[in-house]
Amino acid sequence: MKRLACLTLVALAALALTARAQAPIPLAAAVGGNMNHVPSFVGVEKGIFLKHGIDLKLKVLATGQEMSKALQAGEVQVIGSAFSNYPIAVERGMAAKGVVGMMATAPAATPTSRSACGRARAAA
Repeated sequence: MKRLACLTLVALAALALTARAQAPIPLAAAVGGNMNHVPSFVGVEKGIFLKHGIDLKLKVLATGQEMSKALQAGEVQVIGSAFSNYPIAVERGMAAKGVVGMMATAPAATPTSRSACGRARAAA
């Protein structure tokens, strides 16, 4: 039983080393030069994508339409454009799948307002 456990550990260690030794997967992404795409730039600068096995190259474009064209032309595999551009590109023949992320501020647990006396009270 000890021998089987030891062999299992050795096999797992070998698999882990093999997985780490693999070259990162190259991926090109079209992004905008605005604040919405800062996480992409930071991820590349800090090596976060490389740490997870992705060699990401960013192509900065001005509009979602340019990003869609770059995707169609095969220049990039991923785009980070406004979702409003996606239906138009698909309608015009682009074969792609869309993923939408929502960014919003969480509502306060108990909204308050000031009464005439200046004390905070729970909003109705």
